[in-house]
Parts: sequence; C-alpha cells; structure tokens
Amino acid sequence: MRQHTKVIDHWGGSEGPLGFPMKSAVAKALEGVLAKLSGDCKDLLAARGGICRTARMPETVELLPGELADVSLITTEAKDLDNECLFAEGGDWTYWEQNGKQVPWCHRYDCLPVGEGLWIKVATSAGGMAGWKGKTRYHAVPDWWDAPKAEWFPAVVAHYVLTLNLRGKSIGFIPLEMRKPTQKDLEARPWLEGASWVFPKWLGLEWSVAPIQSNPEAVRLDVKRAKLAGVAAPAELLLGLGLKAEDIADEPPPEPELPPKAPPLPKTPPPPQQQPAGLTTSEARAMIDGAFAKALDEMPAMLGDQIARARGQV
Repeated sequence: MRQHTKVIDHWGGSEGPLGFPMKSAVAKALEGVLAKLSGDCKDLLAARGGICRTARMPETVELLPGELADVSLITTEAKDLDNECLFAEGGDWTYWEQNGKQVPWCHRYDCLPVGEGLWIKVATSAGGMAGWKGKTRYHAVPDWWDAPKAEWFPAVVAHYVLTLNLRGKSIGFIPLEMRKPTQKDLEARPWLEGASWVFPKWLGLEWSVAPIQSNPEAVRLDVKRAKLAGVAAPAELLLGLGLKAEDIADEPPPEPELPPKAPPLPKTPPPPQQQPAGLTTSEARAMIDGAFAKALDEMPAMLGDQIARARGQV
C-alpha cells in the first residue's frame, strides 16, 4: 500500500495504552478507565493482549454501492465464539467517536483505514435480538493518489464487501463489568445457558472490516473472480482472508486425456506376380486365352444348374 504520509497520523498520532494508535486525549482518558477496572476485567484484558475482540457475519447487510457504504448489525447479544455475551444496552461508543471513527481492515493499524463509521446505534436483529448497527463508508480514491486506481486498497476492500459477500465485522472493546450469567440473565436471555461471561457494561473502541468466510474454496473463487474483473488482490487483503499469493495463482487448464492409440496393423506385401517357370510370354498368353474360352463354353451349363436349383429341381 502506498503511503504518502505517516500511517500513525491517520489514527490520531500517538500510541495508546492498548497497543494501537489513537488521539492523545483519548489515550489519556483510557489510561484512567483501565486503572479503575476490576481484577477480573484486568485479567481478561491481559489474557486477550490488551483489548477484547469479537467478530461475526451480520444477519442482514444493507449495501449502498452508490455511497460506497454498507449498514450492518455489527454485534448482537448472541454468544460469540468465546462463549461470551455483550449486553446491548450496556455499550458505550463515546471514545470511538472522539477518536475519529476510522474503520481499519482486520484491526490492522499499520495500514491506512479503509473507511469511516458514520454512525452507530442500538438496533434489533430480524430475529428480535438486540445489538448495535453501524454504517461504514469506504474511502474513495483521493486526488493525491498517483498510482493506478485499482491499487487503492480501500476501494479494493469496498469491491469485495459490496459485491462478493465478504461482509464480516469485528469490534474491539473493554469490559467495564463482567460476571457469570445470573438466573435473572437466563430468564431474560435463555440462550445464555452455559455462557462463560456476560458483559453488562463495556466500552466500544473500534470496529473493523473483517471478512468471515467458512468455506476457504469459496474465498479462493471470490478472489479469482475479482481478479478477472480487474480488481487487485494485494497482500494485505490476502492476509486478512487467510490466503497467500500461491493460493490464487492462475492455473493452466488440464490437458484433455485422450484414449491410447491402437498400434498400426502390419502391412502385408502383395504376393509377387511370377510367370510360370519354363513358359515364354506367348505360351502363357495362349494358356490364359484357352482357359477363358473354356469358361465361356461352360457358362451356359453352369447357369442352367443354378436356375434349376433355384426352382427346387435337383
């Protein structure tokens, strides 16, 4: 990815307490939040590398190609892959808004952001489950970009999101409260039976475009289809999809299998025409003429026999 300015400047200019860049004011505020967390919350963050993240494929995605944007239910109260649940009403996205609302690709802050979050709000899924819905607008090719437009990474990501069904979203958060699900929790949310943790209050700090695809072969086909349409497949995108360049290398079509050829039949030379020994040419000709004349003489009798047999006469 071509970088005309320092990447860190696009994320706020300073290194935050969670291992990724952010604005200085937000970083200082988060230091105060982290210092007041309970022991369980601190231990969980330490085990997760400083920030908790959870990804999912939205139940519904509203695609807005004309705006180069999509609207997705980026998180719900369903148990995630870590067997945990974020209560929707306990989410707070204030720090995310103060930090610029930039949207990275697969939580990668060594690359430029691929878009920005225009808004986020509490919403309900088609199945009636509470969650948070957000609108992501992808960055169009800027005027200062002097490389081919097909190499502008945010536009490449937008193409994959809007046309190839790679629409997963992942959020990063800090738990402000956490506990095992209580009986009251289970009565309100029966699907939490057996959950490891629930988070009644949490601080949303980021959401990321993080394609989730269960079928690796489908991903390979999507990437190859995009290449045929003239859309680049840069290393950053392949890495986020769990692919390598050799996974999508153009493969020549296999040669058709032909049945083995039968060996040629041996050629039998015609028998040599030899003249009977001891005869001259005139003598041989006289013998042939005599045999021909004899055959003509015998032909009427032969025909008579054949006619008699045909009539049943013996």
